[in-house]
Amino acid sequence: LGVSQASLLHSTLGSLSVLQGSVAALMLSMGLAITPNDVTNAVKQPHLLVWNALLCFGLMPMVAMGLAKTVCASSSSSSTTAGLILLGSVSGGQASNLFTLLAGGDVAVSVICTLTTTLLGVVLTPWWIQRLLLVQTATATSFWAVVQSILSLVLVPLSVGLGVGRYAS
Repeated sequence: LGVSQASLLHSTLGSLSVLQGSVAALMLSMGLAITPNDVTNAVKQPHLLVWNALLCFGLMPMVAMGLAKTVCASSSSSSTTAGLILLGSVSGGQASNLFTLLAGGDVAVSVICTLTTTLLGVVLTPWWIQRLLLVQTATATSFWAVVQSILSLVLVPLSVGLGVGRYAS
């Protein structure tokens, strides 16, 4: 179906609004899966948050740079190099929370790690791109537009889920 009806799927399931709704629904469900006490306990483990930030914004960009130099050494594909470095310079996504839930892991720690790296990524991703690609980054959106997006797609659905879960139990 994806091959034969690609344009239909792209205009529906592949649309930005569907993606945004899916991310918000995922974060709402994560809020329903944890309690405020879970979040408090997760925040009481700052060493996990520090390790997460160091790995996401320290190790991953360096691994991406090394991989790009290795994979792209024989070709002059600057777009492949840029793509690998960009992927290594952005924080993990909300899907990690779902996989943590499915694996029986600590969902609250995963959610807090995702939230902190998402917030740090607003500043650190452009910083890494500037240094690793040696280009000045020009963003099409403002800092406040990104913050508003984080609020509407992550913080509000997560908070609503926590609130509903707290009063439903």
